[in-house]
Amino acid sequence: MKIHYFIRVMKLTIILILIGLVHVNASIYSQTITLNKKNLTIREIASEVKRQTGYVISGSSSIISETRRISVNVVNMPIKPFLDHIFSGQHITYKKEGKNIVLRSAPNIVIDEQPGSQPIQQQVINVSGTVRDSLGNSISGVSVHIVGTKIGTSTSDRGYFSLSNVSQGASLQFKSIGYNDLTLRATENMSVVLSAKLGDIDEVVVNTGYQKIARERATGAVTTVTSDQLDSRFTPNIMDNLEGRVAGLVKYGDRIMIRGTGTLFAESRPLLVVDGLPVEMAYEDLNPYDVESVTILKDAAASAIYGARASNGVIIVTTKKAKDLNKIDIEVSSNTTVWEKKNIDYADNWYMTPAQQVDKENEYFKWLYNEAPNAAAQLSAMDNALKGTGSFGLNPTPIQYAHYQLKKGLIQQDELDSRLAQYRTQNFAKDYADNLLRQRVLQMHNLSVRNRTDNFQSNLVVNYKGDNTGKISDKDHQLNAFYKGTYDMTKWLTINFSVNNIFQRSTQRRGNYVENIMDPFSLPAYYSLFNPDGTQANISPGWTHYYNPYATWVEDNKALRPMHYYLLDEVNLNKHKIERQNTRYHGEFLFKILEGLTFNTQYVYEVNRQSVINNTESDSYVMRLMRNVYTVQNPNGTYRYMLPQTGGRLATEHMQGDYWTARGQVNFSRVIKDIHHIDVLAGVEFRETNSKGNRNLYLGWDDQLQSHSTTNVNYNELWSINNTSFYAPGYPARQFIFTPLIDNAITLNAGGNNLTEVRRRNASGYANMTYTYDRRYNVFGSIRKDFADVYGLATEFRGSPFGSFGASWNLHHESFMSHYKDINLLKLRTSYGYTGNIYQGATSYMTATTGQTNINTGLPRATIESPGNPALSWERTGTINIGAEFMLFDSRLRGVIDWYDKKSEKVFSNQTLEVTKGFSSLVMNMANLKNRGVELTLAYDWFRAKDRNAFSWTTSGTASWNKNEVTRVEIQANSAYQVVNIGYKEGYPVRSLFSYRFAGLTDRGVQSWYAEDGRIIPEVGIQVATPGSVYFTGQADPKYTYAMENQFSWKGISLNLMMVYYGGHHLRANQVQINSLPSASPVRSWYLDAWTPTNTDTNIPGIWQYNNSGGTQPAVQNATDIFVHAADFLKIRNFVLGYDLPRNSLTRIGLNNLRLRFQMNNLPALWKSNKIGIDPETVGIRLPTSYVFGINFNF
Repeated sequence: MKIHYFIRVMKLTIILILIGLVHVNASIYSQTITLNKKNLTIREIASEVKRQTGYVISGSSSIISETRRISVNVVNMPIKPFLDHIFSGQHITYKKEGKNIVLRSAPNIVIDEQPGSQPIQQQVINVSGTVRDSLGNSISGVSVHIVGTKIGTSTSDRGYFSLSNVSQGASLQFKSIGYNDLTLRATENMSVVLSAKLGDIDEVVVNTGYQKIARERATGAVTTVTSDQLDSRFTPNIMDNLEGRVAGLVKYGDRIMIRGTGTLFAESRPLLVVDGLPVEMAYEDLNPYDVESVTILKDAAASAIYGARASNGVIIVTTKKAKDLNKIDIEVSSNTTVWEKKNIDYADNWYMTPAQQVDKENEYFKWLYNEAPNAAAQLSAMDNALKGTGSFGLNPTPIQYAHYQLKKGLIQQDELDSRLAQYRTQNFAKDYADNLLRQRVLQMHNLSVRNRTDNFQSNLVVNYKGDNTGKISDKDHQLNAFYKGTYDMTKWLTINFSVNNIFQRSTQRRGNYVENIMDPFSLPAYYSLFNPDGTQANISPGWTHYYNPYATWVEDNKALRPMHYYLLDEVNLNKHKIERQNTRYHGEFLFKILEGLTFNTQYVYEVNRQSVINNTESDSYVMRLMRNVYTVQNPNGTYRYMLPQTGGRLATEHMQGDYWTARGQVNFSRVIKDIHHIDVLAGVEFRETNSKGNRNLYLGWDDQLQSHSTTNVNYNELWSINNTSFYAPGYPARQFIFTPLIDNAITLNAGGNNLTEVRRRNASGYANMTYTYDRRYNVFGSIRKDFADVYGLATEFRGSPFGSFGASWNLHHESFMSHYKDINLLKLRTSYGYTGNIYQGATSYMTATTGQTNINTGLPRATIESPGNPALSWERTGTINIGAEFMLFDSRLRGVIDWYDKKSEKVFSNQTLEVTKGFSSLVMNMANLKNRGVELTLAYDWFRAKDRNAFSWTTSGTASWNKNEVTRVEIQANSAYQVVNIGYKEGYPVRSLFSYRFAGLTDRGVQSWYAEDGRIIPEVGIQVATPGSVYFTGQADPKYTYAMENQFSWKGISLNLMMVYYGGHHLRANQVQINSLPSASPVRSWYLDAWTPTNTDTNIPGIWQYNNSGGTQPAVQNATDIFVHAADFLKIRNFVLGYDLPRNSLTRIGLNNLRLRFQMNNLPALWKSNKIGIDPETVGIRLPTSYVFGINFNF
């Protein structure tokens, strides 16, 4: 990656930041008003001011209701004198805040005091405090007055108020437009929280990315998670923070699903939208500190506007912006996460302990050389292998070699016993952990600087993430810088712009033949990294081990390199480095054409660059092996070296992606006669993605000189060597050396990571409309048509329409509901519509890869990847949704319930073809799926805090149930093995577990299974049995999920506890794999119960000397029904303890607030349905618990 590119981007970012921070806005008072009307109300005057200047006059209803009508006759009067004129004598003051003129009562004015009256002597106090909304945002312009008097004031732009000489025991009433009135007893220090009033001016809105609409008017299934909720717990990945908060959203393992799985091959993750436009960035790149809200669109009415990318749901992220006027707000957050040490205990990981493995191998090899029917042949085979004649393939374990020596009389029994005793004390996993692992620590630090003036907003956020990964010498660093600004250039034009730059660098000590051993469970448990004298042990493969004379022969041959393997050295000789830069530019112009009519155009451009560098040094095991393999002995006894004899190997991989989306949209919103509310939008959208890359290989690489000798290497000649003839004769050089280390390093489509250029273009047109009558009845409709260049060979498939319809009924606004005072909100809604999905791996055109050279002929070659298929089209998902929302008992009880039915059509799946077609199968629109389910969200405020010192307790929870089914699929399985391998079948869930019926062990300890007709079939014969020989044993995805969260607070102390339950799914446990001989690896602990002539009451087949299997395949063993277990579990996902310091003590040091946090994640499961101790989320040992220490403050 070119560093100067990063510097240029950062320079541009800095310039934009400086522009934002030093910007001096034009004064509001330069604008003028022309008005000649009589007997106007303040509301009528406010409407005219908004029309002429764009500024909004607002204030509490109590303030406005006390104003008198006024006649106005002015021409081009500046707005400040105009405001002074109309409010003269009204007992009202005003303050300009951005585009708002906030009205306030004149402070501490006593209007009705009777002359000559004598005040009653009583104790008085001075009252002060702040008023905020439920999200913690300060509310300005709130009317605060003493009940029973005319004495009052209003809050400042930061929500602050004060009243002097207030009678002790008096009550204060708080009023503001858009919030419920609140009356509290006056105290000296007050922290007041006002709840939003649904249906009023500032009611909660839903952000769909294309528009913002009042939630009361929405007809779709939408869930919004606010920053206040997100801040209650810390997760580096924002998606983890959504767990348990959104009914229907399931994050299980590495899968993210909204309302089940609706595809087989196409993209299954929800579409990500950031600040209004879809982006290609990963969820992991979102800065968790800079998220204002996350909105999840679940049904068609909510998401169909996104058309062909919406079938999996849409996740909309809105970043934070400045709130306080004329103030630079600086916020600092820091969290350090520490994981518990990795559990490397063999027994806990279902392996034999070193002593157990030693005893098991000792028993076997004692039998092999003394009691086995072919004991003499086994001894002879070892003799021949150890003659040192250059034979390749010997790989005995140390215990095998010791027994061979004993049998040959090279050592005595006491020497064997001494070695075995030494092996029992050794522990490779412990050595590995002590020398290569460390406690994992992740740090995230965030700094935000925000500023807001009358017509300009500036937001700078810088985030650093450092992760030591838990491995010595490995590290991962990421810097995320984001700048966002808003400029009200004129009353008719607003400009929004942002730049986000992410720079990441990670370093790992790994490489070929190193990563295979970079695992504490990769070698026998009784191995050690060190010899008894403390030097590093040689743990190379047995055929180059110290006890193999061939290793000595190699070492003595001057033409070859010694093949020892010292793991700690190899870790430092192999480096894997990744550098990545992702830059996103976003711009928007919002034109205010007429009242209620606007036009906005947006553009987002993403640039992604990534470099992967594998540097293998000259002395590494890999380079020594490569040089030896490609050393040839000439007939005259001399040697020819086909690779450079100095330098190492440098393999680079450079990937780049350029993605842009452009949108133009007209918006119209109008309220007619206070009962008809119409919102209409229409627009067009264009999108292009382009990704490509290259690979390069440099042999003889000198990292210091940055030089290489690759030009001297003949790749065709290297490829021609299939098996070696000189070094390790018979060694498969092409398979183990040329393909993975040379060919895959220069071929664009190698290793499952295709770097050939792929360009995709899409175009769309869309529109939607929402109509509300009298705040009671809402009707919604949307239409969108998408075009994509991957389709279109046939005219009828070039464009696909998607649309939706929705309706909702706000019953709480009906007159007949007025008697039910406990019902604050009751809403019924329904919707139906279609969304789509695209599979990028298929196109209606024939595709081929070119640019390579035929290694035999030297001529250019092209490989046809897929034939043309004119019938390909989008996947389509139709969704019916019926839901209800309610708030009861002064909004203490809140809930949402939804029922949905999703049917996916034209789903991409494999279609079996005749071999004469040139392809055995082809991905086509040949399947249908359906998902049906119920979702429930509930919350209840047991206690509400009136101030910081009061006790509050809120319980919230989500529940979801989903039934997934494949209703049509064309691919047909002809055998039991194919059913298991495909994994889905008509009438069953997408990720089904089909299993063989276990029939027990035979009298020889061999596994057997039941065929469809009831016959018992041993060994491999079951694979070719009829498809009915396997049956459905559950699904891999959870069928139902529950989450419950309890939040407590008292005197600044907060406690948050969230539990999750996943159920209705199954897992396949780690399975038996029969080995005929001990291998250079640890041994699974269940082999301790393997069949023997004296241990017949078991399901574990005989191994080693008792292995009578004729070659049962692991695929059959893994899919046996007795190894399927229920995967239900209940866990405490998060436990958070926080403390907010009192504000009055913080003001002395210049802080507004300071919060401390301690958090625990992934505590041991409270309950698991399986009885074998497996964690269902890992199908192994449990997730490690992590501990978070955090601090947040601003000033």
